[in-house]
Amino acid sequence: MPTKQRNFSIKLSLIYKLSILLFIIFVKCNSEQSDWLQSCGKLSKLSGNCTCTWKDGKKTSYCKSISLKEVPTYLSSEVQVIDLFNNSINHLKKDNFLDVNLPNLHKIFMKNCQIHSIHENAFRGLAVLIELDLSNNLINKLEAGIFSDLEKFRILILNNNAIKVLPQYIFSDLPYLFRVEIKNNNLKVIEPYAFKNVSSLASIYLDNNNLSVLSKDTFINLPKLIDLSLSSNPWNCSCELKEFKDFVIQQKLYTSSTKCAEPKTLQGLRWDEIKSDSFACKPFILYPQKNFNVDASGSNDVLLKCRVKGTPKVDLNWIHNNRIIYSSVWKTLDSQKYQIRNSDTSDSYNSITNEIKIFNMSQSDYGEYICRVNNSGGETETNIFITSTYTNTPIYNGNNVTSSMNSIAFISIVIIITVIILVIVFFVICVYWRVRRKSKSKISSFRKHPVLHSSVIVDMQGKTDLLDETAQLTKHNSNIEIVKQDASPEKSRSSKYFFKIVRTVKSDAHETENGTNRKKRKQIY
Repeated sequence: MPTKQRNFSIKLSLIYKLSILLFIIFVKCNSEQSDWLQSCGKLSKLSGNCTCTWKDGKKTSYCKSISLKEVPTYLSSEVQVIDLFNNSINHLKKDNFLDVNLPNLHKIFMKNCQIHSIHENAFRGLAVLIELDLSNNLINKLEAGIFSDLEKFRILILNNNAIKVLPQYIFSDLPYLFRVEIKNNNLKVIEPYAFKNVSSLASIYLDNNNLSVLSKDTFINLPKLIDLSLSSNPWNCSCELKEFKDFVIQQKLYTSSTKCAEPKTLQGLRWDEIKSDSFACKPFILYPQKNFNVDASGSNDVLLKCRVKGTPKVDLNWIHNNRIIYSSVWKTLDSQKYQIRNSDTSDSYNSITNEIKIFNMSQSDYGEYICRVNNSGGETETNIFITSTYTNTPIYNGNNVTSSMNSIAFISIVIIITVIILVIVFFVICVYWRVRRKSKSKISSFRKHPVLHSSVIVDMQGKTDLLDETAQLTKHNSNIEIVKQDASPEKSRSSKYFFKIVRTVKSDAHETENGTNRKKRKQIY
């Protein structure tokens, strides 16, 4: 019995001690809670609108729309979530959150805070930061090491800013990074190695930017990537985008709203509607430059080279005197005169070097040779001249001959037209001169002869009034004579009258005492 009482006393003592310990812990917890809430309350007294509470098991401070110019300095170091929505914090300076004693932040929300710039060490020391939301600000640049200290970093949201470039190593050595959103920015360039050692990255959203070209190397080392949203960008569907487009479709990352903006032939088409070879670029000739000269003096054989690049693979032709001597499509060649050798490369531009060897050079083999290449992206060419200083061989080519013939024909036509115009002008001048001479002759004759006879034939059918007046006129003037000419029997009703009007010019001359006075000439009609 004493043993039982002793055991009971021991148990009672243990319960008492445990109760005291729990009480102490409770008091301490209340005291700590009171401390972080009380510090939030200090901020409330200054702004009157900042609240602190528990949310989702985290100590959260809400400081929304209270016209803050910088991150609050009165919050407890125990705060895990801070929401600074709709304030006026223009710049995040170096060690911004460490300086205000907030090293334990898990989440930072700074939407619509008019942020223009961020120091590259603004988030330094935030080893447990998980999520950062900087949407709806004016950020136009991100420094390369800005997120390097965020060991637990998982989510970044930068929508609706003015970012133009994602520099290399911007997301580097972030093993827990899961989602990146950079929608509605001015993003034009994502540099190589922008995403490096981010093995957990599963979602990237790049919609509504100014991206036209991307490289698959930027995303190739992201084994868990399942969402790559690229819609509403001005994609240039050329050979530079071809490799990335093929990668996106092969990895099943393509979204149906991704369309081409250029070239015009592909504008508005979805990537999955276009054949891969249609993502083409006009070929580019690496060697030789235009008007390249090869001196074949003393050589029986001459070797010409043409190195080009293009995507898709190009077709190549050698042309001499407007005649195709080799075509990579037809594979036709005079094997006794020419020999062809190709050396292809496996680079991303599908470069090829084509060599043509010309045997037993003769006079007709000199001149211009054209290397012409084409693919679905376009056509380009370069020319090589084979000359000889020993024989002083002139350079002839079909294009020059044709051009010269065209020039001669044009000049001939101009000369012929000019001669015709001159003949016409000469003829017109001659006719005009003859008419003028005849006119002068008549005037001269009129002046020499005082009496001129003129005849007028008038159709007098039905013109009785005119005859009556003429008859009266003849009574008073003997110088008018009427002759009637009967019509032919077929037209007996019509009669014609011939009026012979005699113009009489009288001139009397007499001299007065003071000089000679001539009478005015009178004309009677």
